[in-house]
Parts: sequence; C-alpha cells; structure tokens
Amino acid sequence: MRNINRLSLHRLNECAENQSGSRIDHRSYAQGEIIYTADTYAKGLFFLDKGSILVKTTAPDGSEDVVRILGQDSFFGLLPLIRRTRYTSTAIVLQEDTRITFIPRPIVAEALKDHHFVIGFLKILSDRIHDNEEHLLHIKNKNAHERLAYILIELSKVFQTKAKDPMPLITVKKKELASYIGVTPETLSRRLADFEKQGWVELHLKGIRVVQKEALQNAAEGFV
Repeated sequence: MRNINRLSLHRLNECAENQSGSRIDHRSYAQGEIIYTADTYAKGLFFLDKGSILVKTTAPDGSEDVVRILGQDSFFGLLPLIRRTRYTSTAIVLQEDTRITFIPRPIVAEALKDHHFVIGFLKILSDRIHDNEEHLLHIKNKNAHERLAYILIELSKVFQTKAKDPMPLITVKKKELASYIGVTPETLSRRLADFEKQGWVELHLKGIRVVQKEALQNAAEGFV
C-alpha cells in the first residue's frame, strides 16, 4: 500500500506545479502537537511522511475513544475534505520529528480529475476499510490478552521508521492504548506487567518496546 500512497503523492505534487494560488506545505511536528481538531473545517489533505499519529474522538460526556493509529506513508483527513464537512476527530502526533505534508483542497480537486489518481485513491480507501475491519474483528473476537499482543505487534510496525530499528519505542499513552483495544486502563496495566514478566516487552517511562515478536504472535493467536 505504501507504493500506491507514494505514487498518489507524486501525482499531487505534479498538480501543485500547475496551481498558481496553492502550494503544498511540508512541516515537522513535535510529539503531542495537534494537527487538526474536531469541529474545524477540512481545508486540505494530509500525508504522513515520517512518524506516527493518533486519531481520537471525544463524546459529549468528555470520554475519548482512539479510532486509529497511523504510521508513515499514510494519507489522512480525506473524507471530511471530500464531503466538505467538519472533522469529527482530533489528530495528534505520537513521535518526535514527525513530518507531514499538507495538500490544499484546490490541488486535491485537480488531481481528482485524473481517473488513474481516483482509482489509486479508491484502492487506498479500500485497504483502509479492510484494516479497520481487521482491527474490529480482533477487538470483538479475542480476549484482552490476545488483543493486546496483536495490537503491540501492529504498533511495532507503525512506529518502525527505520529498517535498522526492529524494536522501536511505542509512544502511546496507556489510557489511549486501553481505549484502542477496548479494555480498562487497569486491565491493560495488568496485562503489560504480565508481558514484561514473560520477557515479551520492556516497559519504559516514555513507552513500550516489543522484544519478543514471535512470542507475542503466538499469544495473539491464542497459543500462549
């Protein structure tokens, strides 16, 4: 999917060259910075060049639900842009020196006139839907032990920004991680302590590091 995303970004860059009033913006973000907030209008499309982000919603009672965690080479913020609506979620940076490209609406509109670009983007959207369905399936059909193991493996891939860094630090707050896998923070803490005791993960002040992927894979499949 990364190749399709990069090809789509290349096409957007080509369209930007023909737009006199709009330009693509590249920016670096620090951990914890907000990219956009709920109830603000979408003015363009985002592409995650490097790093990772978290997308969450906030209910009227103030409770928060993490709906998505994305890694590099990912587009985000497309649906509100196409529908010309406000964002229903908030996007927050998870890693230092996260780099994001912002593509203004006129450039996206120009690219959407190209049917090859549209087909590529439909593939991106269908892959995103498939990933969401896979996530929901694991949340629904697995117990807390299996869910956590599965998500830690997936997040280890998301946070891996360099091929030479097979054990990246997963910098997601425990409260947000608990929301993402559908358990209470207390249950998450107990499971993480158990995983650490087994030698599968290392718990650090700033995050979690997976050290035994094969063991976690077995746990995710219910073999441990």
